[in-house]
Amino acid sequence: MTTVGTPPLAFAVRDGIGWLTLNAPPRNEMDDAFIAALLDVLEGALPQQCLQGLIVHGSERHFSSGAHLPQLLERLRTLPFADNLQLSVRLTEALQTLREAPFPVVAAISGCCFGSGLELALACQVRLATRNALFCAPETSLQVMPGCGACVRLPQLVGRGPALDLILSGRLVSADEALRLGLVDAVLERSDLLTAAGNLIRRWR
Repeated sequence: MTTVGTPPLAFAVRDGIGWLTLNAPPRNEMDDAFIAALLDVLEGALPQQCLQGLIVHGSERHFSSGAHLPQLLERLRTLPFADNLQLSVRLTEALQTLREAPFPVVAAISGCCFGSGLELALACQVRLATRNALFCAPETSLQVMPGCGACVRLPQLVGRGPALDLILSGRLVSADEALRLGLVDAVLERSDLLTAAGNLIRRWR
């Protein structure tokens, strides 16, 4: 077993399968330290690995509630537009490495999957959800749009009309509705989530 990374996010390889664990409980908010760790893995550690697949999951109850709002609002208020745009572009390109990975990338989603957490899940190739999972793109409530690829990936998954509804309304979507829309590929019991993700990757070997 090889392990790279430290909290708030950890990347480990076990039996050829990578595990990207969002490890900032209780909600796995994506603050500056989290984003730095995510970029380190996606730009540095992950491309060096020869994997059979990758599972992205939250360490406890939630996948991710999205950005750490105080830090996000401070960044938007104080940093030049060009600096915020540069970070958004870098994150978009880093997430695209998951979409284009030469192995299956599975998001195992429980609890909240909001904002930038949803962006991360959308970048994965397959999304499995627990019955208590909730999805939301709340950016319009902050007078911004999803900035890391969701405006492209979401219409590809659910169609243009439903994607516009989800992005512009910022409403909550249950796991069952997400399955009907095509936002997730399966809804499972919490106890079966990670096992199902691993079995899915093994079937693709």
